[in-house]
Amino acid sequence: MCCGNTYTLIASADGHISQEKSIDIEPQVEGTLNFELRPRTNICAVKKIKLSPGKLMLKRGQSDEVTVTLDGDNCIPIHEMVAAKIKFGNRYISVSPLNAYTDTQGQAVFTIIATNRTGIAKVTFKANGLKESIIVKVRK
Repeated sequence: MCCGNTYTLIASADGHISQEKSIDIEPQVEGTLNFELRPRTNICAVKKIKLSPGKLMLKRGQSDEVTVTLDGDNCIPIHEMVAAKIKFGNRYISVSPLNAYTDTQGQAVFTIIATNRTGIAKVTFKANGLKESIIVKVRK
């Protein structure tokens, strides 16, 4: 047996900063490299906001979740703050939390809680200068 070789490995994952390491390996000897990928922050600009569901119908006293998904330009905006504001109808619903940060999938989850009154409300979600709204109907 003669000579070993040097190998360069690159680890990457969506929403994370790629990392490159080199290792010298002798023949018939195992080698190990450990990678710790760090999430990208403020590198991925928010291009679009999506809401799921698109509209919401609740009975009085009922609650449901709204998932806000941020899309970037071939990237996932993680750790971005999303703010929720009731534009009208605050007598009919409440929102919790008012601010949330996106996870590694670019999503933030909000809970909309209906009061004991029936009516229509509008909630607007904002992130990085973009906004999207949902209409919530509260019925008997």
